[in-house]
Amino acid sequence: MHLVVYSKPGCPLCDEGLEVLDEVGETVTFTVEVRNILSDPGWFAKYRHLVPVVERDGRPIATLRFDARSLRAILEEKS
Repeated sequence: MHLVVYSKPGCPLCDEGLEVLDEVGETVTFTVEVRNILSDPGWFAKYRHLVPVVERDGRPIATLRFDARSLRAILEEKS
């Protein structure tokens, strides 16, 4: 499974979200591609107030604050 995370530098929620992904990655197998929204005007316009945004198959599955339990449940449900 491949996840895309939209993030930006200096974002505490983004750092927290990446830590949650690391924790979930201990029990669920996936790869993560982190995209900096500051590098693309379209991403910035779409996600600037929502980061971090975790997408799977082009659809958001988690935004802003999320915990390991809820993210794990979402990923296992869609497996």
